[in-house]
Amino acid sequence: MEKLVEQIEMLPGEEKVFHLGKLVLTNKRVAYASAGGGTREIGAAMVKDIDSVMLRSKRPSISLLIWGIILVIVDILLIRIRMRIMGNGIGLILIGIIMIILFFLLKRKVLVLTVTGRDWLTLGKRAIGRRADIEEFINKFFAVKNAINYPQ
Repeated sequence: MEKLVEQIEMLPGEEKVFHLGKLVLTNKRVAYASAGGGTREIGAAMVKDIDSVMLRSKRPSISLLIWGIILVIVDILLIRIRMRIMGNGIGLILIGIIMIILFFLLKRKVLVLTVTGRDWLTLGKRAIGRRADIEEFINKFFAVKNAINYPQ
């Protein structure tokens, strides 16, 4: 992350306040860097322009759950209608059950920063760290934003 600080020139009077994974909070900006899949992105937004910072839970699409239920029901109906042996029809029901389980297990936490009411930056929890660190980042962000909005 020190590479990020080196690549983004600090503004006059700007100081680093907090570092969280791919994010750096200064007394004027939030800067980030990400690389992967052959792409590299470096960006920053002024603290005064950021509307909100939140930790959000995201689940997979509801279609995963719906298709899982449909597969289970279809498999049960096929077994009853055709009077199959359970071993012959276990494929669909097994896939359906796995899809239902995945819907409930695949929940991920993301840190979202919004600018003018729209998501500007969304980072997965793995990319930024522990929940306690995320909460500390959010608290420090709003302390910096408060200091900018209401200087003493």
